[in-house]
Amino acid sequence: MKLLFISYERFVKYEIAGGVQLCTEEFLEYFKLAKYEVETYLLGVTTNKVKRLKIKFGFEVYDMFDFETHAKLIAKQINEASIKIVAINQVNLSPVIPFIKSLVPKDVIFICLSHGNETGDYIHDITENKTPNFIQNWKLGKQLVLESKFFKSYFNGIIVISEHEIFINKWLGAHDILLLPRILNKNFLNWHPTEMRIGFVGTLEHLPNKKSIEWVAGSLKELDFKGELRLVGGSSEVGNYFENKFRFINYLGKLSDEALKDEVATWALFLNPVFWYSRGSSTKLAQALNWGIPVLSTPAGRRGYVFSQKEFIVNNHNPEDFAKKIIEITKDKSLSGEIKSAVEESVNTFDKNNFVNQLDSFVKSLL
Repeated sequence: MKLLFISYERFVKYEIAGGVQLCTEEFLEYFKLAKYEVETYLLGVTTNKVKRLKIKFGFEVYDMFDFETHAKLIAKQINEASIKIVAINQVNLSPVIPFIKSLVPKDVIFICLSHGNETGDYIHDITENKTPNFIQNWKLGKQLVLESKFFKSYFNGIIVISEHEIFINKWLGAHDILLLPRILNKNFLNWHPTEMRIGFVGTLEHLPNKKSIEWVAGSLKELDFKGELRLVGGSSEVGNYFENKFRFINYLGKLSDEALKDEVATWALFLNPVFWYSRGSSTKLAQALNWGIPVLSTPAGRRGYVFSQKEFIVNNHNPEDFAKKIIEITKDKSLSGEIKSAVEESVNTFDKNNFVNQLDSFVKSLL
């Protein structure tokens, strides 16, 4: 069957893949494995001066694109190719749907490919301000109202990448929801760890990452950690700040893909400290799992994943307990070996065909 995949162009065409790009690739892979003939339509950001000013000053709420103009071109593609299934990549493209519906047959269905609720991330931004201003309050309210409208009235079905989003979307009014977890693909490294060396990879200035490193490093300091924590990623300003603040941190900057593999292969433990449920999934966890090295994560850090073993998950969201577990593992080589085995088994037993079949059944149930 033919399917039209509609996306913001930067999620499909890019030089360096971020979390959204990786999740977009996996959505496409799932559909292609399910034998759907995928056509694409890519949108650029609006050229409207008023809309661009709203984006610049933070007033924009799901209005980054010229929806009516694109709807005519999208409808033309749907009608000419006799397409019955339209997949919208991320919620922020939802406003295009009413314009399309007026131009295509009534039996065309619309499926949302959600990477996580935008309100989820925005709430975290607001909580950093002790007194949110009027604009922030207004924007959060409008986001929630529109998300509820999209889920209740615009989409025939919603596909999510993390379990907790199922309950959020149901609360907002969604009905038919399918979970498609992150795809795990075996690409095990030649692991040769340096004793007491642990590491973190991520965007260091991203607030959840920055806070998590600060909390865990602070707890390690209190516990008199004797090892080395190596940080990879940008920005250099944040990386240098951590290196200067904590004697056991070494900041390596940004590394190429090959250099990163060589570096990570020397880590006794790959850290994925996530202490709150932000949108989507922790994309760096898939990379570590696929490399088959010992990983330590949290319940929030494992969102978006389905795996058979859980030995590498700390049972709570407490940075102190996370730090204690780091020290326990780095002092006992047998523990890191057990975690490595659990990681490898989780990757080896992941069956993406199971979820491909679920996807096919879900889509057909909506037609």
